[in-house]
Amino acid sequence: MTNLQRTTNLLGGGTYNENAQRKLAGPFAELGVWPAVLTNGGFNFNRADRSKLSRLVVPGVVNVSPSDEALRAVGGFGGDDGRADTLRHIWEREVFHSVDRVVQTLQRHRVVGSQTIWHQGMRSGHHLVTEAALRRLHERVPDMLIFIRTVVPDDVIERQKALRGHALFHDLQREGIAQVTLVSDNSGPFAVRYKLDEQDKMEATAVASFAAGNAMFTRVKSLAEMGRGLGQLGPFAGLAFASRQVEAITTWMAPWRRDSDQYVRTQHGRVDLHHVLHEALLATKTVLHDRDARAIDVPIDLTVPCYLAYTMPISPTNKPAWEFLASELRRYLKQTYPSVVPMFASGQGTPDARYHGTWWIQASACFPLPSLLALLDDEPVLPARMADSAQARPLPSLVLPGRNGRGASTPEYVP
Repeated sequence: MTNLQRTTNLLGGGTYNENAQRKLAGPFAELGVWPAVLTNGGFNFNRADRSKLSRLVVPGVVNVSPSDEALRAVGGFGGDDGRADTLRHIWEREVFHSVDRVVQTLQRHRVVGSQTIWHQGMRSGHHLVTEAALRRLHERVPDMLIFIRTVVPDDVIERQKALRGHALFHDLQREGIAQVTLVSDNSGPFAVRYKLDEQDKMEATAVASFAAGNAMFTRVKSLAEMGRGLGQLGPFAGLAFASRQVEAITTWMAPWRRDSDQYVRTQHGRVDLHHVLHEALLATKTVLHDRDARAIDVPIDLTVPCYLAYTMPISPTNKPAWEFLASELRRYLKQTYPSVVPMFASGQGTPDARYHGTWWIQASACFPLPSLLALLDDEPVLPARMADSAQARPLPSLVLPGRNGRGASTPEYVP
């Protein structure tokens, strides 16, 4: 893949961005996404956090993060937008400089129609940083498609404060700056059932699969197309995933089968395509119906479009194998789940920690979410003194949308 094919930017704000990019590094390498990434970096104005994290350096990818010398906000913003606004004179110039470096890199490589994956926690002191950066980026590159990833914290008090992040992402989508915001929940069904670390691994593979599919197979929707499609239904989308092990066929088990078209070679041995298809169908049913497969506790509405990526470690050059699997899965989905749009990526799925295995396929669903206000509000009410303190410094330039979504050009999806 040449530099002219590098069209993706991996950016974000706060500590969540630092951790999210590192968790994406492995799946991006496994699925061959890094050659499509042009720039990466982030804005974390917390010197204490930055001193613990080394800068993510990937060959061929331009890092646009502000220098460590520019991080003058020693203690960060403490999750306080009022403090961030007070210190705007420190960080705003550095943020604009980094955004301008992204634009310079796009122009130098003659990239038109780029896309950006932006990471930002829903509860963070970097909301104003993200707002300033994305508005500047959209102003300078209006044709850029921006796809946001965020997470809802599991702490009760922090979840209520996450309403400010909800307002920011809602406004960015309403104004046409961002396409859609992908939301996961640290206290969602999957994290509670299988642990948060397993959810992070599954989500990283899912995002890598959504980003890699179109580069491997021309018929597969791109990440930008998926974001645009989901954005037409509302500002937020959720994730669900399931992983299934596939057993390889060894020579001593079935030597007479080695030359059959039904069996293909992988890095872990030969596999039966019908066995792979069967496991993929089981993963499909799990990811669409099992509550514990969801990264956020919202049912998938199968009457509206959603996207389902299959990650399977079969070489993308093995056209007969992919034609068989893709055609069979498309036929099954058209008959059983007509609103589901399939996507495909070649790579190793995330192992299910409950089982032993060396060869895995993963099914990852991305589906529109109804209003998140009910989810964020469905928590114990803060004591009056704490509630007053939390609202003492209102967010400078953001307005929380009403529950009915009035005033939004694209209302939240209502089932």
